[in-house]
Amino acid sequence: MAEEKKEKTVKGVEVYNLAPRVMVGGYDCTIDGRRFVIDYVRNFTGERQTEYASLCALTDTPKGQQWRPIQPQVFFVSDLTDLQLWNLAKAQVITLTKEQKKDFRDKFYQAQTLED
Repeated sequence: MAEEKKEKTVKGVEVYNLAPRVMVGGYDCTIDGRRFVIDYVRNFTGERQTEYASLCALTDTPKGQQWRPIQPQVFFVSDLTDLQLWNLAKAQVITLTKEQKKDFRDKFYQAQTLED
C-alpha cells in the first residue's frame, strides 16, 4: 500500500492540514488575536452548497461583511504563532505529519534531565 504524501509547505510557508472532522463539522475560534473560521459555501438562503467546510476570510457581501470560504477552497492553515499551533493541535483542528509531530514535541515538550 502506498503511503499518502501530505504537503508540508506551500510557496515556502509551512502549512498544517485541517482535520477531517473539522472539514465535516466546521470550526470557529479566536486564538492570539486571529480568528479561525472553517465553514461551508452557502447560498443566499444559508443552505450548504459544498460537501466539506474550508478556511474562510472576511468578505464584503450584499449583507455586509461576513466570513465566507476562500475560493478555491483552502483545506490548510499557515503562518501560525506558537500559541495558535498549540491550541489548534490540541483541539485536533489540524493534523500533523510525522515530521511536524516531531517538531511539535521538540518545541513544546522539552526533555527534563535529572540532576543530583
